Amino acid sequence: MFTKQFIGRTSLITIVALTLTALVAIPIQHQQIPSLIVLGLIFVMTAVMSSRSPINGLLIAFAEIMVGGHGHLIDASVGGFSLSIRMVIFVAVMLAWLISSIRTNNWPKFMVLRDTPWVLLLVAVVVGTVIGFLQNNAGQVFDDANSYITIAYLLPMLSIAWDSNKKRELLQVFFASTIFICVNTLLVVFLFTHLPGGVLRGVYEFVRDARIAEVTLLTGPSWFVNNFLSNASSWYFRVFEPAHFFPLVMIFALVAAKFTVWKSEKMPLAARATFVLCVATFIASLSRSFMIGAFVGAIITMLFVWLEAKKTVSKHLLNSVRVGVLIVIGAVLFWAVIVSPIPKHPNLKEAAFYKSTQADDRNLAVSSRWNLLYPMYQEIVASPMLGRGFGHDVTFITDDPRIRALNQTGEYTTYRFEWGYQDIWLKMGLLGLIAFVWYMVVVSRAFYYTYQTHGNRWLVIGLYAGLVALFVTHIFSPYLNHPIGLGYMIFVLPFFDWEGLTASMIKQEGEKVPLRLPKLAQTVTTRGQKI
Repeated sequence: MFTKQFIGRTSLITIVALTLTALVAIPIQHQQIPSLIVLGLIFVMTAVMSSRSPINGLLIAFAEIMVGGHGHLIDASVGGFSLSIRMVIFVAVMLAWLISSIRTNNWPKFMVLRDTPWVLLLVAVVVGTVIGFLQNNAGQVFDDANSYITIAYLLPMLSIAWDSNKKRELLQVFFASTIFICVNTLLVVFLFTHLPGGVLRGVYEFVRDARIAEVTLLTGPSWFVNNFLSNASSWYFRVFEPAHFFPLVMIFALVAAKFTVWKSEKMPLAARATFVLCVATFIASLSRSFMIGAFVGAIITMLFVWLEAKKTVSKHLLNSVRVGVLIVIGAVLFWAVIVSPIPKHPNLKEAAFYKSTQADDRNLAVSSRWNLLYPMYQEIVASPMLGRGFGHDVTFITDDPRIRALNQTGEYTTYRFEWGYQDIWLKMGLLGLIAFVWYMVVVSRAFYYTYQTHGNRWLVIGLYAGLVALFVTHIFSPYLNHPIGLGYMIFVLPFFDWEGLTASMIKQEGEKVPLRLPKLAQTVTTRGQKI
């Protein structure tokens, strides 16, 4: 089951393509002409593959979104404008889709239930953009709103008839991207922990400038350093990538599979290895927001697992222990990457260019986030219905020592906020919030219908738990206004039975109001049905 769904030709091609792209990106970073040439080649290759089949373009787009962080793995300045690999892929995919649709007359198949939230969101984005350009700095508006362009991928998505083979290709891209993220994260942890600063400077600058990950030096918590790192060093590195969301989704899916598919047998070796890698990667991120999202997603997973796996309590406990053992192995893998004696750990002073983050510094970041909350609400209540538009600034008092070094009052103005739902409300008004809430309502209904009526329940449980974790994580870290969040919201759509749900709702609606017909009436039609 695991191999059939996740491992195949598409996953192999994806891993090779992602690896080659990363290897090419390293030497050409900040090289204008080489970067433009590579971006041009990527555009042509993406356009050609997308023109052969719209699904090819979506596979390329999803792979880049899943691993690409902020989408600047490869970029170049064109007339003062930063042209990124994400933009190049977007234009190539959408242009190929448009030409193909005109040629074949194959346009999106819209469904009211599924697509109404997206229409509302699109209207909210347009309103927020117009107000933003009228009231705020134009550069900030573009920078703030451009992530929502990801919504356009709905058009090719809704143009495709999603059979089981096409869905499997999506899953193989998801699997390959997840493996790439895990290996890349643990590699960065290893390099930053073991190589001296002079050697590692180029790696540090590449990761920083490509905006792939945040790498921060940690010397705590004391219980971990004193008990587990004392023989190696008293420090280690946190590596956080926005893409760490996808290993979390894989964890949910594999846990659901363990309790429903592999109830009385061992998980396949490939599944166990993937699970361990994902756990180690999740620990390496040390993200509090992810941990909260993971907790709620785990509750969703176990709730439906309990409903699905009709086994005794002892069987549930045994499988829980088995999953717990794999989680421990994942934690040990993360620890082993840090303490590995080959090569020997460098002197920390040689890594002076690294940004150090003590536990106190992280607490200051949390306090600054709370300081921002009230000023945001003041701006929200000034225009709660339509919002203040993208790019709107909010001024607050921060405890960040770097900002206080420049301004002793701690006063700081920004249009980028950690509070996700307040960000939506502030910039797009209530309509933006309603759109996301409505999306979650209709997807929840589609999930439950699919869960009740179809096979592969472990998969829809995992995907839905990931969606819940995404919406919870967005409370403290913005994801729904990021290509990763929007991309995942689109990615999950083919895995739910929208047609079946719609037909079921129509049938139920017709059954709610029985008609009493006169004896002389032979046939009457309602909603196109003879009764």
